[in-house]
Amino acid sequence: SNSNSNSNSNATNPVPADNEVLSRESRADRVAQVLAQDRPTIDGAVKAFMSLVGARSLAGTSTSASLDKEENELEITDTCVVRDNGDALRCARFLLKAINEYEPLTVVDQSPRNEHELIVHVWKSIRASDDQRVSRVLGRIALRHVWPGLEGFIMDRMSQDDHTLNMFVAEFGTLLLAFPTQSHAPPKEDSDAHLIWEPNPGAELERRRHRRTQRAQRAQSAQRRIVSTILEGSESIQE
Repeated sequence: SNSNSNSNSNATNPVPADNEVLSRESRADRVAQVLAQDRPTIDGAVKAFMSLVGARSLAGTSTSASLDKEENELEITDTCVVRDNGDALRCARFLLKAINEYEPLTVVDQSPRNEHELIVHVWKSIRASDDQRVSRVLGRIALRHVWPGLEGFIMDRMSQDDHTLNMFVAEFGTLLLAFPTQSHAPPKEDSDAHLIWEPNPGAELERRRHRRTQRAQRAQSAQRRIVSTILEGSESIQE
C-alpha cells in the first residue's frame, strides 16, 4: 500500500526531470539577462515623457504631430497638455509612485513556468527588496507585461476629476503599447513612442530633423514648379 501511495503522490506531483529543471533555469537566465539590458528604465521613460509634456505646454501645442499638420491630416487629439512643468512633475511623481507600489496579482510559485511568470517573479522580488525600486531596475518589457493590471491599479488611485493626470497616464500607456516589440526599423513618421522608449532618443530627434528638412525641400521644389508654370503661361499669353 505504501508503494501505491508513493506512486499516486508522484503522479499528482511529478518530480521534474533534470533536463526540465535545466531548461527552466536557462530560460530564467535568458529572461533575467534581457530585463537587465532593457533600457531605458521605467524611471527614465517617465521622466522623458514628463519633459515631452512640459515642452508641449511651452510650445502651446497638444502634440508634436501638429507641427506637421499640412502633411498629416490625422491630428492626434488625445494627448496630455499641462499648465506648466510643475504640473508635469506632479503627474510623473504620481505615476512612478503607483508603479513602484504595484504588486502584480499573478500567483507565481518557486518555479515560474513561462516568460510572464518569470517577469512577475522578478518584479515581486525587486519590490520585496529594501534598496531597489522597480522603476529604476526594469524597463519597457516588464512594464508591458504588467500594464493591464497596473493600469487598473492606477485608475483606482486617481480622481476622475483630475483631467490632466488622467490624460498623462492614458497617453503614457498608449505610447508604451505603441512602441514596436519586434521590429527595430526606425519609424517612417514622427513617433512620440520612440522619443520615450528609444534607447537613444537623440536618434529619433535626428530623424525628425532630417524628415522636416526633406519636407521643406519638397515644398520649395513644388513652389518653384508652380512659379515656373505661371511664368510659362504668362509668356504664352503675350505671344
